[in-house]
Amino acid sequence: MDSLTHVYFAWRLAQISGTDPASAYAALFPQIDRNPPYFHRLYAHNFALARELSKIGQEVMATGKIPTKFKDNYAWKRFHQERSRILSYRQKFAEASGESLPAPGTDALSGALAYVSHIYFDTYNNPVQAFLPEIVHSCAQVKLWESLDPVAFRLSLYQANHLEAFRRRLYFSDLWDVRLEPHAVAYALIEQTARACVVKVSPRLVKSTYDGLGIGERPDAGDLREATEFMRENEDITIKLTLEYGSKKSRLKRFDRPPLPV
Repeated sequence: MDSLTHVYFAWRLAQISGTDPASAYAALFPQIDRNPPYFHRLYAHNFALARELSKIGQEVMATGKIPTKFKDNYAWKRFHQERSRILSYRQKFAEASGESLPAPGTDALSGALAYVSHIYFDTYNNPVQAFLPEIVHSCAQVKLWESLDPVAFRLSLYQANHLEAFRRRLYFSDLWDVRLEPHAVAYALIEQTARACVVKVSPRLVKSTYDGLGIGERPDAGDLREATEFMRENEDITIKLTLEYGSKKSRLKRFDRPPLPV
């Protein structure tokens, strides 16, 4: 999904889970792997590195500095290079939504939740190897794509007016009038990503993936059930809106060059 929509999603997840919206910027952290291009959706678009990369990213966003001992480290350098672009979404979000985000924060649970949300959300428009290195197969909303033109739907969905309407209808609906336990939300995001994988992801791997985030004990069954029900309802609405805005007539023809993503 586009960057601004990722921020909307992380912002709403922070609200319903009582976590810190100052970490919504972490929803853009996996994008550091855009450069070099052969790293894109490989290096940072997986759960295994979420704990380490969200911690590094939060420190760089908050301080704007790289410790001397990490001056040649790929992740630290890429976060520093991307800092101004990522933080520019504070203003972009305010202008688009009429809401505000605080300056970047460093809460670990909030950062991990936003980071994980990006990986889950990307499955709607691209295959994601979310469970590397244990599973090399991708997670993707294949059934959704089978219902749409696999190329043209992106040209339609990503038109500015369509994206704006998509965000308004999804993120300003009564779906979000709920309060959920934050660890359960993080776990449910991992589970829902696993459900979209083209091969079976074992419950054992889901559990160890959650544990690897280092954000606390696993949620109890009741909290997880509520979070899972919410995520499935969110998924149903997201798919419905993607079908609607992804099938509208695009101003771009299929083989025209689309605008570069931001």
